[in-house]
Amino acid sequence: MDQITAIRQKLINYSHKSEYLLYEQPDLIKSTINELKEDLKHYAKSHIHEVAEYCDKTTLKNWQNDSVKYFTNYTSGTTGKPFSYRIWKDIFLNIEKDSHYGLINREFKLPNHAKVLYLCHNLPETSTNLIDSRKSDNVMLTHGYMHTVDVALKHQLFYNDIHEYIKQIHKICQEKSYEIIMATKEILDPMWWMIEKKKIEPKRLAPLLSCTGNFTPVDLIRQYLEAGIFDNACDHMRCWDGGASFFTCKEGTRHLCDNLSHCQVTHDYKLLSDDYFSLPNPFINYWNGDHAQLIDNYEKCKCGRYFRPFRMFLTEDAGIGWFLNEFPDKSIIKRILTNGRYLRVVIIKPLANETFKRLVKAAYPRHLDIVVEEP
Repeated sequence: MDQITAIRQKLINYSHKSEYLLYEQPDLIKSTINELKEDLKHYAKSHIHEVAEYCDKTTLKNWQNDSVKYFTNYTSGTTGKPFSYRIWKDIFLNIEKDSHYGLINREFKLPNHAKVLYLCHNLPETSTNLIDSRKSDNVMLTHGYMHTVDVALKHQLFYNDIHEYIKQIHKICQEKSYEIIMATKEILDPMWWMIEKKKIEPKRLAPLLSCTGNFTPVDLIRQYLEAGIFDNACDHMRCWDGGASFFTCKEGTRHLCDNLSHCQVTHDYKLLSDDYFSLPNPFINYWNGDHAQLIDNYEKCKCGRYFRPFRMFLTEDAGIGWFLNEFPDKSIIKRILTNGRYLRVVIIKPLANETFKRLVKAAYPRHLDIVVEEP
């Protein structure tokens, strides 16, 4: 067996047990990560003369190899212009079913064939009904396993009367029994507003709120948990296009999935990523536009895993990187929210007047709103 074939087989074997790496001692975690990163670079160099230390979209486009079975996917475009990239087909389902959604189901003691209500509005409207029950092998749609999932589609009511739409969704959740509700802030925000205004009752909806994409603010999730609407919540992402992979454990700690990819942060808070399984495309030291804070020392969580504390700067549309580059101290940013022409930055301590004026110019033509909150 040649070395390149051996690396592929090694990764296949590793993928079935990768989640257990985070229970090991930090020295073993670090040495395993270094070994996986070196294998990735060696594999890349076997197909091109040189691997750039800093990988970008041009590198991805210019270097592609057919040495493994792959399928083509497209970025979501949340941190820049969407582009296509390749995913190793033999590994994808192993990771998604076992080390991503399977991990979450086991962490919160949910059945493999849990009843799922999917409220993430990234699907085209295909039915006149509000709820569409379907069988699917889409791992995101079904939370990792092939079974029937109830999907709330982009029904006309969603556009015409969002509050009536949510009332009906809320009623359906009372009539049916779901173990998992997958939702994002476009549903959770107006639903919480209706609960606060006493337009709907704060009744329990499901054992688990599942949020993927890092777009649901932590404070909003906490409000749902404190109100008893969900027993637990898991914010999670398996990023195949060069970003951060993470999940929230039952103790509420957000864990970077160092068993699947390795992230590091530059002095100006750029989040660089190495994906161990990106053999068809080299996500090596790749920056997809995300910014984050990361403490590069392992601590032990009550769940038993070791983790490196980190937080993302929430940039909920494309093109916010340019504004962050003008921000003098990114460590004081709590979150960034955008809505078309408006840009709201929540920080933990006030800015000097001159700094604020400079940021107003940097934000133009958007209106800038700076809000100071407690850390």
